[in-house]
Amino acid sequence: MNSLDILGVLAYVLLFALFESLIAFAVLFTLSLILPAQFFSSKLIPVGTVLVLLASVSAVFIHLYHAWEIEDIKFDLWAGMWAFIGLVATGPSVYLIRRDKRIGAAIQGVVDRLSVLSMIYLFFDFLGLAAVIIRNIF
Repeated sequence: MNSLDILGVLAYVLLFALFESLIAFAVLFTLSLILPAQFFSSKLIPVGTVLVLLASVSAVFIHLYHAWEIEDIKFDLWAGMWAFIGLVATGPSVYLIRRDKRIGAAIQGVVDRLSVLSMIYLFFDFLGLAAVIIRNIF
């Protein structure tokens, strides 16, 4: 495997991460259109961040089923349990963010600090997209 092959694999990983980010954005955007405006109001970023975080943590635990080689529980039950835990944790999390301004402000501050890194990451994602397109054309 040479360095161009490694860059090609990295480009596909970055493209998949871009695709996941676009799906998460589309889901949050659709929720903001469907739910009443007062539900999100000024709390769109903190609530969206917590929703994505809870979904990510649930997905990680669902995928750990095979890594941990769990044999006592069927995969369907394992996945359902973690999806249910993620959904149940969503309610109190959103409630706390909407009630306590300090929690929302703290999450907003973290997101503000991470936004610069996110822009750099997006730049590399688009480089990965360009690399995949160029690799498949030539």
